[in-house]
Amino acid sequence: MLPFADASDQTLDDPAVRDARHANYLLWITFWVMFLSVSIGLSWDGGWHLTCPFETAFSPPHLFIYATSALTVSLYVALLVTPRLRRRFGTPFRVPLIPFAVPGALALIGAGLLLLALAAMLDIVWHSNFGLDETRWSTPHALLSWAWVTAAIGFVSARLALREHRPLRWWTRAFIAFILLVFSAGPVMGPLQPNQTQEKLEALAAVPVLAGQPAYQHTSRIYRDWNLTRSNVLFPVLGGLWLGLVLSAFRALDGRTSLLVALAVIWTVFAAFRERSAAIRLGIDPSHVAAWIPIPLLPATIGAALAWRMRWGQMAVALVAGAVFGGVSQAIWPSIGVVGATILGAGACAIGFTLGAHLASVLEKPTARRCLAVATTAVAVPVLTGLVDLYLRLQTQ
Repeated sequence: MLPFADASDQTLDDPAVRDARHANYLLWITFWVMFLSVSIGLSWDGGWHLTCPFETAFSPPHLFIYATSALTVSLYVALLVTPRLRRRFGTPFRVPLIPFAVPGALALIGAGLLLLALAAMLDIVWHSNFGLDETRWSTPHALLSWAWVTAAIGFVSARLALREHRPLRWWTRAFIAFILLVFSAGPVMGPLQPNQTQEKLEALAAVPVLAGQPAYQHTSRIYRDWNLTRSNVLFPVLGGLWLGLVLSAFRALDGRTSLLVALAVIWTVFAAFRERSAAIRLGIDPSHVAAWIPIPLLPATIGAALAWRMRWGQMAVALVAGAVFGGVSQAIWPSIGVVGATILGAGACAIGFTLGAHLASVLEKPTARRCLAVATTAVAVPVLTGLVDLYLRLQTQ
């Protein structure tokens, strides 16, 4: 059964129940349009650049993303301006330039979509001037990722707000947790998520269409010269931070460790199939597992689940999960040694657990202050990574 098909035990004769049902349907339709925009659009865009020389920022996949994003905004506005639907999403607060109070969950979705529009404009300007010379830490690309995850946080919070009249079944809890998992990895880990190895970077740079484009070759040199791969010392740090964030937030959404492990299995299988297929298309020998094996979310989640089953404290769970993540990462993509990566992963995961608790509070009760904190983070991080990107760009010939 699809997440938007939850059946309420209450009669639809109750106006509040009926409005919540309609709000739920429109919310999920809006989400699915955005999800298709991201999943189909980005996959199509990646394949397009591997076969067609860059000529304009208005390529077919970009136009698809722009069109579906515009449809997402239109559906969201319909949800926002309809009072009987809007009031189902919790306590509202005043938002600048909006003539009525807005529930926090809808404010988060709106902030994400607003940032998405800003990122799209910046991305058009960047591509029009620099072509494909753009790393995932550049402000336009990073802002796109953070805009989508901000909107995703808003969608999850909005669905939680409907619980009074639209009960949350286990499959809905699993799905909204999966939403956070899918949307959060890219913003936190940046280029270290898709750049598994130097071998993969070299294979990409050798693709005929990309080999003939100096702009992309410059980005490739940035990645290779600065080793922006999973064998970079930053990977156990950023990966551990992401791990702690999602595990802590998931635990707050649903306390069943079996569900967390199941989600990690699904995500790992999906990621392995996708990345292995991509590696084969690039001519990489699939026996070189480091070039396609997924981020070690599964073993780290199993470690956390066992610690929770033994009733260890949250900090101990975080340290175990982070240590497993760092150790396994180092075994696959070596850089600083197992001991160093284990320590870094454990420490970063502990910080991530704290941030995940704050994220859970945003999902449960998105006050004006908490929404502002999320939106500020979604802008500040891309600005900071953009400065890093500019430094690396200037230092790489």
